[in-house]
Amino acid sequence: MMTAVADSSDVYRRHADELVRYATALVGPADAPDVVVDAVVTAFESPAWPTVENQRAYLYRAVLNRSLSMRRSDARRSAREERFAVGGSVAIGDSSIDAQRALAELSPQQPCAPGWLARHRRPQLRRLGAAELVSHCPGSP
Repeated sequence: MMTAVADSSDVYRRHADELVRYATALVGPADAPDVVVDAVVTAFESPAWPTVENQRAYLYRAVLNRSLSMRRSDARRSAREERFAVGGSVAIGDSSIDAQRALAELSPQQPCAPGWLARHRRPQLRRLGAAELVSHCPGSP
């Protein structure tokens, strides 16, 4: 078992610099070392690793796969953050429970009571978040 660890260390030492340069071109200098380490560890832990004939090519493919996975993850995170950004358009059902509860507790005499909103602004309710509802009430700043 000690030979496999020694062999893996030698393989890493031989290819680490070029793999980091490759990852830098794929994901940028900030994330390249992390991508390489994740990819190499995954490759070394793979059941196929002991039988790989071209280890250098295998490691390059592992770095490519990890960088693509990271890009997909970043794209999903960006889309999620954009959907739920402060001030962004959020459906009324996605608003915080506290904001909905506060709106529900307003008396009918208050201009921003849910009944007033339902009667006067029904088509807009689905497009607005609870924080934006106040700006659509009469007399709001």
